[in-house]
Amino acid sequence: MDAVILYLPSPIKKNERYKCFEDSLCAKAFKVKYDKQKGPLAFFRLYNGVLNKGQKIYSIQQDGSEQVGKVYVAYADDLEEVQSMKAGNIAVVSGLKKVMSGDLVANSNVASQKAKKNLLHSAKKENIQDPDIEKLLGIGVTIPEPVFFCSIEPPSLASQAALEHALIELQREDPSLRVSFNTETGQTVLAGMGELHLEIIKDRILKEYKIEVDLGPLQIAYREAPINAVTDSLTVETKIGNSRQYVTTKLSLVPTDTGKKC
Repeated sequence: MDAVILYLPSPIKKNERYKCFEDSLCAKAFKVKYDKQKGPLAFFRLYNGVLNKGQKIYSIQQDGSEQVGKVYVAYADDLEEVQSMKAGNIAVVSGLKKVMSGDLVANSNVASQKAKKNLLHSAKKENIQDPDIEKLLGIGVTIPEPVFFCSIEPPSLASQAALEHALIELQREDPSLRVSFNTETGQTVLAGMGELHLEIIKDRILKEYKIEVDLGPLQIAYREAPINAVTDSLTVETKIGNSRQYVTTKLSLVPTDTGKKC
């Protein structure tokens, strides 16, 4: 606890960024969960303003408005419905179809644009050069590229629509899960962080959606990069008429910084 106090920033100081919204709503979705009775539930941290039942909210990342259904307070697995929630609390909201983990929401697009202007003005006072508004507000989540891939197939064509619906819901809950369609093979491809990750997805589809899917062979995306600089040359000689022609090609392969493509 002493290390937490000494080394980590104060939550009050961190949340000062969101004062640019003034009296307007500012909340961040940090989790999306599907409930069999209530449908998709979005968990929000309320940084500023008030979140009311039935109000319209604007997602800065999705660039669209949605209607809030009901507002709940979470007590472990129990949800207690309330009419509104103030800043500093965690709210559970139903009825949202587009909001994903990492989205920052406000009352409207006008309110978000005003907040961005206020933040730029305060950044100039703090002498922040070329401020990135999304980074300052903490919009979105940084997810590494998946390296494990496998195909997924339903037990029959009758289950195809149900599987597609399940994968859409799972992607909202887990942004690290990627789903794509391979036009060459005609297969749906899952991409995840590891073999265990994909096995858990398969197990959830079976237990929560009652679909006995089959996963294809696991494939791993390998990436290689040079460690040392290498230089080589090749000379090609040819005879045209009574004269000889020479062409020399020189190629160098130099490693770049770690994590960047060569």
